[in-house]
Amino acid sequence: MEKKDFEKYIEENYNVVIDIAKNAESLHNEVNQKYDDKPYFVHLSSVAYYAKVYGHNVCENDNDILPLIFGAYFHDSIEDARLTYNDVKAIANKYMTSEQAHCATEIVYALTNEKGRNRAERANEKYYLGIRETPFAPFVKICDRFAN
Repeated sequence: MEKKDFEKYIEENYNVVIDIAKNAESLHNEVNQKYDDKPYFVHLSSVAYYAKVYGHNVCENDNDILPLIFGAYFHDSIEDARLTYNDVKAIANKYMTSEQAHCATEIVYALTNEKGRNRAERANEKYYLGIRETPFAPFVKICDRFAN
């Protein structure tokens, strides 16, 4: 997708993007999650920043943009904000079509660590396989890594 078209879509849908961001911020505030000593939204904003700057490289058309942005803001919501898959899907459905919401929810689900006692158990081969097999999840994971 052309960068200018991607940026135009983000600009034209600014209010939706801001609502998604505020919703994600609120969820993490409710569970008092921090990023070091800062509000967790600092991390979420960083992930979304990279998605907005480089997302044109992975999006094929306008229908891909909101799921990607939603995935960036909500990528830790199941793991850290006590949401279920269905909770995330219900929120996504407020902002986009059901097909887009499904894609957005799958991104979030793919980026949710497995149950485990340590990092090796939580980020196991099944976790990385799920990321690789889910559209846009590898890209959002890279954005997450850049933000860390």
